[in-house]
Amino acid sequence: MHHKTKWFTFVILLVSFALAVQWSMSDKDNATEKLKVFQNPSPDEIDLPNEIEEVENREDIDEFYEDQIHGYKKAKNLNIVQSLDQSFKIPEHEGTLTIDEVWYTQQQIFMYYSVDLKIFEEKEYTPSLPFFEISRVNIANKGQLPTQTRPIFNSNSNDSHYKIYDGKLYGLAHLDRLEQEGLEHQSIQNGQDASLNEAAPTTFRLEMEDGFHKTEEQPISYTYEPGQEILHTEEFHQTYKKDGLTVRPKKIEFGIMSSKIMFEIEHEDYPITNLNGTLHMDDQSFSLAHIWQRDENSQIFESQVPPASDIPQSLRLDLKTVTMVREEEYSLEIDVSDYDKAVEEGDRATILVEEKIGEHLNTDIILDEKVYDTSMTSQFRLSFEPKETSESFYLSSQSAHFGTSLNHKDDLLATIDGEEINPQPGMGYDGQNTVLDVNSYSLKGSEKLRLNFKKTPISKNINFSAEIKVD
Repeated sequence: MHHKTKWFTFVILLVSFALAVQWSMSDKDNATEKLKVFQNPSPDEIDLPNEIEEVENREDIDEFYEDQIHGYKKAKNLNIVQSLDQSFKIPEHEGTLTIDEVWYTQQQIFMYYSVDLKIFEEKEYTPSLPFFEISRVNIANKGQLPTQTRPIFNSNSNDSHYKIYDGKLYGLAHLDRLEQEGLEHQSIQNGQDASLNEAAPTTFRLEMEDGFHKTEEQPISYTYEPGQEILHTEEFHQTYKKDGLTVRPKKIEFGIMSSKIMFEIEHEDYPITNLNGTLHMDDQSFSLAHIWQRDENSQIFESQVPPASDIPQSLRLDLKTVTMVREEEYSLEIDVSDYDKAVEEGDRATILVEEKIGEHLNTDIILDEKVYDTSMTSQFRLSFEPKETSESFYLSSQSAHFGTSLNHKDDLLATIDGEEINPQPGMGYDGQNTVLDVNSYSLKGSEKLRLNFKKTPISKNINFSAEIKVD
């Protein structure tokens, strides 16, 4: 009896072992099957645009991101770039969209993402349709963030802006900063910033060769702290003051994406619109061509230059001119009677003119070039040449509305043969010339384009330098 019991126990153990082995093998089979299901295909197995390059390692992806947005590596080293690894399922597709990282800056948000190549398997690439694009981000209400939709800008519309690595397609999406309760976008631009730390429910609208898809909703953490991209700050101590004009450089902030210089600029009689000069940092030099006013009632302006490769040991700020606006009218006439003949044989004609068409404030006004284009707007390029004079101011090639919003009725009224143009021309400044854009349809069969300026942009040479030894 005892012998039978021992034999029975052995049989039970043997059966149990067999079942365990079978279960284990079955589990391995299941795991293998799962691996097969979720295995990404190689790039050779799917239909891809020819411009998309496969890279060998993750460091190549970092180089790719740095090439697109300068400062990515530095921000990542400073832990400003958030590592998320947040995956979103895509309806009707195997594989996922993964938001790998988010860099929330003062002006924009950069989302670094990857997509499983599995979602493109057995899909035929059609050049006329987007291969893959994130076109919109939807944010649900959470804490400081109201419900909002953000379009994506420059979302890899060029296929060479993708890379493939380890079975995934890598890309970068840009979007404007998110709206925050009690903080307007204009306030952000004017330097009135606010911190953010919210995990808001987020979905993505995708465009692919088989149509539009909306991902599932998942929370994404959006984190930002004002000044997080400033690496170093130095203050200036010199001031220019002459003929009612005061220019006081305040400080320079060396940032990851750009360096920013703040000025206090004021004239006793005229509002300030721009400042020109050069910033020298060690062996690098950057032109200062544009300034922005913090707000309408402030004398604080700022200008941005590209970031230096390293914090410099010293710098010199050379300021050449300040531009203002005077409430004074003047007019110009441009001969457009050659338009019809110029475009008879083609849709576009460029005519080099280089002739004086007016004079104001001891400044010759030169029409350099006319570009007639029947399919788009036509352009007129004007330059301004001051004469040798003891006058403190001269007529500037920068328009009176430079750096501010243009109200045509207040600043400029254009007519052709006595009839007001509708729409009114656009006017800009390219760093050297005033560029006037006029609707080409208005020029057909016309003789004279007349520009009546209600305000006069004036410039003053200041030749002022300020130097800093960086601590």
